[in-house]
Amino acid sequence: MNQKKKMQLWQMLAVVILSGVMLVTMFLPVMHIDGDGYAKAVKLIKGTVEKRSQGIYDLNDFGLDQSNLFWNEIEDFEGTEEEIEEINEKIRKYEEESGAVLLNITPGTVMTHSGTALMGIGSGSSSGSGYTMIQVLFWVMYILAVIIIVVAVMGFAFQWMKAVPLALSGIYGVICAVACGIFQFFGPQMLVNASLGGSGAIPDETSSFLSKLIGCFWGWAFLAAFIIGILLAVVSIASLFTGNEQRQGYITNGSGFEPAPPINPDEEWRRREQFERDLQDKARQEQYERERQAQIEREKQEQLEQQRQMQIQRERQKQMAAAMGQVACIKGVASGQAFSLPEDRKVIVGKSQQNANMIINYPHVSNIHCSIRYKAMTNSYIVKDHSSNGTFVNGTRLQKDVPMEFAAGTVLQLADGNNEIRLG
Repeated sequence: MNQKKKMQLWQMLAVVILSGVMLVTMFLPVMHIDGDGYAKAVKLIKGTVEKRSQGIYDLNDFGLDQSNLFWNEIEDFEGTEEEIEEINEKIRKYEEESGAVLLNITPGTVMTHSGTALMGIGSGSSSGSGYTMIQVLFWVMYILAVIIIVVAVMGFAFQWMKAVPLALSGIYGVICAVACGIFQFFGPQMLVNASLGGSGAIPDETSSFLSKLIGCFWGWAFLAAFIIGILLAVVSIASLFTGNEQRQGYITNGSGFEPAPPINPDEEWRRREQFERDLQDKARQEQYERERQAQIEREKQEQLEQQRQMQIQRERQKQMAAAMGQVACIKGVASGQAFSLPEDRKVIVGKSQQNANMIINYPHVSNIHCSIRYKAMTNSYIVKDHSSNGTFVNGTRLQKDVPMEFAAGTVLQLADGNNEIRLG
């Protein structure tokens, strides 16, 4: 199937921008007769005179000598900024008085002024004496650039075959590159030959010296146009063979473009159904992934909560163990009995099976002999005596039914001292 090759947006923009820049170069300087150019010329002349003094050159070979070159002025010129600005001021004053255009000679001024008018010795327009070949060339370059911009924009807007605008811009780029390259690299020599009667009219050394002298005042408009012309030609030629685009819905039958046949409805329905199935599968897969991630996150949170509860339980057990006292029988018939005593409980010592929990079956021990509580804040024990034969600490009998506090490590003697209990 053949394709109708139309211009794409980037191709149109490239041609329009490069053609527009080519128009801008018409207003860049091709010559600038100013103080900077004068300084370059003086440097060239002094260098030539220095070579003459060394026997390398003889200025008489160029038809020049120190007397007809205003040597005193040249010899005194040092090229300082003040001297250059003084020369520029003199040229500006001359331009105001004579209507000359010297400081900034552009292709645009050449198009509208004759050579004598540019120097201020003729009329200000070239219409009176006709156009020169260089003026015609500049006008052609200017008008063609405008035409190419218009054709490129219209070709893109109306979907023309891209071969026409791109071929036109490519040819235009080649012409501009060749013409401006000649002017840039051979322009000063051509100007010398045209001014002095053609090639061979003067010695080659003189011609070369004068060409270099004119080059001191040469601008860079032709160089810019030369580069833009090459870019425009390269972009146009490359675009002819790249970026081809087929007009959607059209095929060729050899004599022109006609609408393509309609798409099979069944095939279109199958494609749409498959597309919807693919979307549903993708949505289910995404939902599954979200649920799986949520499940993983829940399990992770549950695991963290279990670890936290286990840590809390361990802390509580440590606290409970730390908050419990110890009561042990260390002497007598119940030796070896021991209790872990939390703060909310008490140990009742006696021989009564019903009322005591530390049972000491001994004749002198009362049914409920004494009671003991633990005080965690001070790690001490509260002992209250309930017996007939007494409870003793270090031989001192405790007052009956009066709670008394003792430090951990205290030993209680019951009755006759044959049974002893250690606190803590």
